[in-house]
Amino acid sequence: MQLPLKLDARTYSTAIALYMIAFYVWNFSFDPTSRIWSIGCNAFSTMGSLTAAVWLVVGSRNLAQPDRRFWLLVAFGSCCYFGGDATWFLIQVALVSKVPSPGLPDVLYLLSTLAYILAIGYKIVTRRFEFRLAPLFDIAIMMTVAISLSREFIVKPIFLQDGNTFTPSVLISLIYITSDLVLLFGALALYWVLDRIHGKQSLLYIIFGMALQIAADSVYYSPFANSNEWVYAVIDPLYTLSLLLISLGGYVSRIPESKNGTPQICNNRNEAVRMALPYTMIVMMLIILLLQQERVSIVMWGFASSILLIVLRQFNSYRFKLKVASEEVRSIRNYLDSFVNHTLDAIHVTDQHGNVLRINHAFEELYGWRAAEILGKPLNNIPDSLREEYENILRAVRRNESVPDYETVRYTKSGTLVDVSITTTPILDDKDEVVATASITRNISARKKSEEALLQSEKLSVIGQLAAGVAYEIRNPLTTLKGFIQLQQRGIIISDPNLSLMLAELDRINLIVSEFLVLAKPQATDFRMVNIQAILAEIDVLLQPQAIMQNIQISIAPPVAIPSVYGESNQLKQVFINILKNAMEAMPCGGNVCIELRADSSCLLIRFSDQGCGIPQESITQLGDPFFTNKENGTGLGLMVSKQIIANHKGSITFDSTLGEGTTVDIRLPIIQLPSN
Repeated sequence: MQLPLKLDARTYSTAIALYMIAFYVWNFSFDPTSRIWSIGCNAFSTMGSLTAAVWLVVGSRNLAQPDRRFWLLVAFGSCCYFGGDATWFLIQVALVSKVPSPGLPDVLYLLSTLAYILAIGYKIVTRRFEFRLAPLFDIAIMMTVAISLSREFIVKPIFLQDGNTFTPSVLISLIYITSDLVLLFGALALYWVLDRIHGKQSLLYIIFGMALQIAADSVYYSPFANSNEWVYAVIDPLYTLSLLLISLGGYVSRIPESKNGTPQICNNRNEAVRMALPYTMIVMMLIILLLQQERVSIVMWGFASSILLIVLRQFNSYRFKLKVASEEVRSIRNYLDSFVNHTLDAIHVTDQHGNVLRINHAFEELYGWRAAEILGKPLNNIPDSLREEYENILRAVRRNESVPDYETVRYTKSGTLVDVSITTTPILDDKDEVVATASITRNISARKKSEEALLQSEKLSVIGQLAAGVAYEIRNPLTTLKGFIQLQQRGIIISDPNLSLMLAELDRINLIVSEFLVLAKPQATDFRMVNIQAILAEIDVLLQPQAIMQNIQISIAPPVAIPSVYGESNQLKQVFINILKNAMEAMPCGGNVCIELRADSSCLLIRFSDQGCGIPQESITQLGDPFFTNKENGTGLGLMVSKQIIANHKGSITFDSTLGEGTTVDIRLPIIQLPSN
């Protein structure tokens, strides 16, 4: 019967754990000085090293270069170690003889260590990574601790045990210790560049295995182990475990790395371990130093050297961080410079005194000033009539407020006015205090020209629709004048009252024609303080004839103290005429149109209310959209133009309507206090 056994990394790990449990159970079941203990211990070691060697040899054949060469070197090292274990087993168990020191097993063990060192060196050299001094300082600190402790607790006792004579046994012990230190250096170097090497998990098994072998060697050659036989029962299985861990790394290396892992978490954990290892070893050395009775020892010199390396490491770390921060600042500055100089909007920065600190290429193109001409000087391109507005904006910016999309006009270097939209924002220092002002200017001259053309087109449309009413209004006084002239032709003398009536009719004709011409004549945009009541009175003169024809009564609320607003009278007149025309067209059977004015401290409300047919609620949100209309012959441009005009005046227009009852249009315009000049 075939067992449902899946050969994966977990299965191999479980097998290693069971093998090590069996090894330790055997070791602690018998006396370490007995022959049966020696036979079982050597058998377990030999079988473990053989298993490791087979796993590595078989696994390395299926790998691609250059990983294959690395694992072949590791496999060769494991094979040498197996050769050492097998030779030891043959001499001690089969030949029942004492293993010579130095002897063939020592040569094979040293070859194994050499192969591991070569494998680590090959792995590091063949991988490209950024060279940094910080890992070298960490490695130097740990190597200083390891060398100091090895010199004090391993090398020194070995010489004392042999009477300070340099015997072959001492030589082989020194070679083992030196090779272990070199292997430790290689393992640390491999661990420090692990993030830049493929197959991180498999290499971790190798590093752990080699570190375990180094630790076992350190205890094995210490005088403490020579005087306590039971220590070998603990140490011998660790050599086998180190080989099995290395072989497990070889198996894991054949498994593709997951792309859905958590590399950031692993990197943070590895970085934490790297930071902790040097300090942990120094603390351990400090504890040993405090427990020693000697005033001056190798441990003390090692501790002092480690502290010096720590200081150098921190100095290098600060230098490296400063360099990285400087490069980041330089990169951000270059990025911002590129962004500022390649944007199509004009940007300039001024200090608290109004002096220009910086401009971009778009600023030079828009205004005409070059950097050499304007930097360090105030930018005097604001019309006198807008100076107070600009001061208000500056006060808002000093309060850490931004003023977005402010449409105005500015002078260029040549003295011409240009329509612009300006966004002004404060620049803060590290204390959140305003130290400068940044202005982003966009040229809207083309847009303004398009708007003017659209306004003029809509104005002509309104004039054409008003022509019938104007003609009707002029015909009545002309009829009266014609009658009096005919009487004069017949020799009838016209009395003074009749002459006064004729002059009154002529004045009325002149008034209507004048208002009509004002509306029809193209005029430049000229914002100034205007009286809304006066504008509504002028509109009433124009629309009364048409209102009378349609049986509509236009009523304006009685005059009250209404403040003037800052705007363009002709454009506002066009908006009001458009609203009133729509109200009149909504009442084909006649009705009333009421105009109310209300004011508070910040805005003026002009409300138009009619008794027309009303507008469906679903259509109200679309009012003002281009070409949306409920009229049979309408274009939808009238309300669109009206909304644009009100927006240019920094105001708002809203609609409220009920089907069968009428519509209310609210126009709100801001009240701006300007200087008397």
